[in-house]
Amino acid sequence: MNIFAGVFSLKKINNPSEKMGAIISLFNSKMGLKLTKTNINDNFVFYTEQPPHYSSSNSAISGQLLLSNSENEYNLVDELDEKERLFELLANSSGDFSGFKYFGDKQQLLLFTDKSGIRPLFYQKIKDRVFFSTNFQFFMLLNRRSLEFDPQAILEQIALGYSLSNRTVLSDVKRLDSAQCLIFGPSGSETFNYWNRKNIRLIKDVDKSHFDDLYDSFTRAVKKRITETNKAVAFLSGGLDSRVIVSQLVYEKLEVSAFNFGTKKSQDNEFARIFASKLNLNYFPTLLKELNFPNWSQLISDTMKENEFEYDDTINGKPVWSGDGGSVCAGAVYLNTEIQNAVQENNLEKALDIFFENQKIILPIKFLSSELRQIANSQFKKQVLENLSIDHNEKDKAFYDFLIKNDQKRHLDRHFETIHSHRIDLKLPFFDSDFMDNLYAFPVKELLFHKLYMKWFQRFPTAARSTPWQTYPGHEKCPIKVAKDYSYQWDNQHKSPNIQKDMDIYDNFKKTALFKKCFSPFRVRIAMLLHKHQIKKFGYLINMFRSLNE
Repeated sequence: MNIFAGVFSLKKINNPSEKMGAIISLFNSKMGLKLTKTNINDNFVFYTEQPPHYSSSNSAISGQLLLSNSENEYNLVDELDEKERLFELLANSSGDFSGFKYFGDKQQLLLFTDKSGIRPLFYQKIKDRVFFSTNFQFFMLLNRRSLEFDPQAILEQIALGYSLSNRTVLSDVKRLDSAQCLIFGPSGSETFNYWNRKNIRLIKDVDKSHFDDLYDSFTRAVKKRITETNKAVAFLSGGLDSRVIVSQLVYEKLEVSAFNFGTKKSQDNEFARIFASKLNLNYFPTLLKELNFPNWSQLISDTMKENEFEYDDTINGKPVWSGDGGSVCAGAVYLNTEIQNAVQENNLEKALDIFFENQKIILPIKFLSSELRQIANSQFKKQVLENLSIDHNEKDKAFYDFLIKNDQKRHLDRHFETIHSHRIDLKLPFFDSDFMDNLYAFPVKELLFHKLYMKWFQRFPTAARSTPWQTYPGHEKCPIKVAKDYSYQWDNQHKSPNIQKDMDIYDNFKKTALFKKCFSPFRVRIAMLLHKHQIKKFGYLINMFRSLNE
C-alpha cells in the first residue's frame, strides 16, 4: 500500500467523511485512484488504497519497517497501546516507510517516517485539525482556493531542485523530517525525533575489518528485502550502484531481469549490456530519442507493459531493485577535498560557496518577483546555512549529513508522487539504516572520490568486477580497459534544444499560480522570445519551470 490520506480533529466533525469526501473524490479523479474510506469515529477518517499493503482500523504503513526480530511487524504496530512502544519499534527499524497510528483511548494521532525520511508524508495543521497524505498533490487540491507559497522553499527548489528540512512550496504544508513523528492530540501538537545518528563516533584507524563489516551490513540489507522466490527485477546502469545490487541478487540464486535506458551507445548502456551478458541476465535495453529529466520508474513500467513482462507469481505489486543513494551515500560524489577542508576549518559558508560553484547552483534573480528577489538577496543563503549547521557530534560529517538529510531525502520525490501511475515499488538497500550507520562511522576523507567504495567493492562476487563500469570524473577509475570509445555521460556536449518542447513547458508553467506569484512575467517573456528564436539560450529557466511544475 503506497497512498493514504486522512483528517483528524480534536473536536467532533459533523460527518467527517462528507468534509473529506469532496477532496478525496477530486484527488481520486485527478490521480486515477480508488482510495476507500475508514471511519474511526466522529473525529477521525482516513482513506487508503485497496487492496492495501498494510492498513487496519487504526494504522497504516507505506513501505516496510524491516524490524530485525519480527516477521509480523504490521501486527505489532496494530496492537500497540503506548506511543513509547511505537518509538521503540521505529528505532529498531531499518526500512523505508511512512505511516500513522491512532490511539483512540487518548484521542492521539502519530504520523511517522523512516530514519532517512525517504518515504514522504506531508501534513497541514488547520486550527484543531491535522490533514495528512503521502502525496503532495492532495494538499494542492485541499488549498486550491487559497494557495499560500513559502518563498524560501521556492528559492531552494529553484536553486537546489528540492526544499530543505521540513519545508514545501506551500507555507502551511510540512513534510516529516528524517526519523520524525508528529504527535497530535488534546494536549496540543509536537514533533519528536525518535532516533538520530549524531552520536555515532568516527573510526579512528580504518582497517580491513571495517570494510568487511560494511560489506556484511549491505548483504544483510539486500537479503532482508528479498520477497521473491525465483525472479527479481532491477534497474541496471553502467555504473556501480545498481551493479553491486544485481550481483548480490544473482549470488542469492535469483533470476534477474534488468532494465536500462539511453539515447545512444554510451558507456552507461554498453557497460550495462556487457555486465548483463556476463551474468546471463534477462536484459531489456531501450534506446530513446530524448532522455531529459526522465521518470525512471515510469519508463520501467512502460517497458514492462510493452514486453508483456510477468513478475514472480509469489509476490504482489511491481517491486524493482534500485541503486538510488549509492553514489551520494557511499561515493560522496557531491563532496571534494576543498569542501571537506572548509568543513574542518568550521567555515561552512565557504564550504557552501564551493558546493554551489561546483554544482553550478544559481538563482535567476532578475527573473523573480520583487518579493523573491528581496528574500534571495537578504536571507536565502542564511537559511540554507542554518540547515548546514552541525547536527552531529563529529563536525567531519556536517556537509555529508546535510546532503543525506536533504538531497537524498528528496531524491525520490518524483517517484513517490507519481507512484499511482507507474506502480513501481522500489527496493532500496543503500538506504538501509543499519548499512547507513556503518557508513557514518567512516571519516568523510575515506569516502571521497569513491575511495572507500572501491575497497568495499572488492568484497563482492568476482563477476561484479569482471566487466568495465562507468566512473565519475576525478574519481577512482575502472581498471578494466575498453577497446571501443563509447560516449561518456559527463562529456561536455552542447545539445541542440528542442525549442517546441521547451516552449510547451513554459506555456504550461506560466498558467500556474506559482509562476504568477514568484516570477516576473515580462522579463521571463522576453527571455523566452530570445530562447524561441535561438538568439540566446535560457535552457536553465526551462529546467527550473519543468522542476517546479512537477
